[in-house]
Amino acid sequence: MKQSPKDISALSFEVERLRFTTDFGLSTEHGRLLQLSLELSSRVPRHPISLNIRAFQVLPETALPQPPSALKEAAALFIKKDLNSATQSATAALEVLEQGNNSLIEQGRAQVVIGDLLLLQGQTVEAERCFIQANAILGDLPPIVNRLGQVKFEQKRFDEAHSLAKTALSTNPLYGSAMMLFWESAIKQGRQLAPLPMPERATIDSSNEMRIDPTLTGKALRAWQAWLMAVPSDTMYAPPKKGQYDALLKEWAARGEQTAERYDDPGLLAKADLDRLERFREAGILDGYLWLLGLNLSSAETWRQWSTKNPEAMNMFWSTAPEV
Repeated sequence: MKQSPKDISALSFEVERLRFTTDFGLSTEHGRLLQLSLELSSRVPRHPISLNIRAFQVLPETALPQPPSALKEAAALFIKKDLNSATQSATAALEVLEQGNNSLIEQGRAQVVIGDLLLLQGQTVEAERCFIQANAILGDLPPIVNRLGQVKFEQKRFDEAHSLAKTALSTNPLYGSAMMLFWESAIKQGRQLAPLPMPERATIDSSNEMRIDPTLTGKALRAWQAWLMAVPSDTMYAPPKKGQYDALLKEWAARGEQTAERYDDPGLLAKADLDRLERFREAGILDGYLWLLGLNLSSAETWRQWSTKNPEAMNMFWSTAPEV
C-alpha cells in the first residue's frame, strides 16, 4: 500500500497529479485521491489546492466541465513533459471534436487545455485566444477568468491580472488559485494587502463546547465572549455567523474611550483585528467577509440567493477589504 507523503509540498503535488490523471482517464486511483485530498485539507486547510477542492465541492457549477476522452493522449504526453507534442495532440483532438457531433462544452474544454499548454510554453497571445474562445462557449467560469488573468500576469500587466482574479473570486470566494493570483499581482504592483481571513479567537465545537483565546483580556475578551453567546441571524439570505459578528462588533463599539486596559497579546493583534472588522462594517463589506469565512456546503444555496440579490457585493469586498 502506498504511503502518504509527509511533506506538504510533496502531498500537494501528489494530490494535483492524481486529480489530473483521474480527470483525463489516465488513472483509476479515485480512492487514493480522496484520501490524500482529505489529508491535505485537514493539515493545511488554507493551502491553495485545499481551497480549490472546497471551492468546487461547494459550488460545482463554477468548475470546469470534465475533459473529453479525446484529450487523453494529450494528457499522457503532458505527463511525459512533451509539451509540443501534447499541444499538437490536443489541437488535433479539437479539430475532431469540431468536425463531429460533439458538444460545444467538449470543444470549450479542449480550448482550455490547449491554452494551458501554450501558456506553459510562453505563448501568451495564442493562449489568451484559446481562453477567450473557451469563455465564449463555457461562460465566465472562475477557472477561465483566472487563466485570462494568468496570461496578463505573464505579460506583466499586473493591474489587469489583479482585476481578473478579483472577478473570479467574486464568483467563487473560495477559489485558491485566484487568491494566489490576486495577492501575487498586488505585490507586483507594489501594494501590500492585509491577509484574509483573520483568525477567530473563539470556537464552538460539535459538542457545543466553547473555547476562547486565553490571551484575551479586557474589552477584546468581552467582545469575543459576546460572539460566543450570540445566536445566528435569522435574517433571510444572511451569511454564516452574521448574528455572532454583529454581537462581537456591538460589544466592541461600546468599549468607551479608555485605552489603559492591558492585553496579553504583545502585538495587540486581537485589537487590530477587531478594529479592522469594525472598518468592514462601516464600509458595508462585512457580509462579504463572512461569506469568505463561512461559505460551505450547508450554506451554498443561501450564498447563491444572496449573491444573486447582491451582484456587486463581493466585487466591492475584494476591491476594499484587503487594504482597509
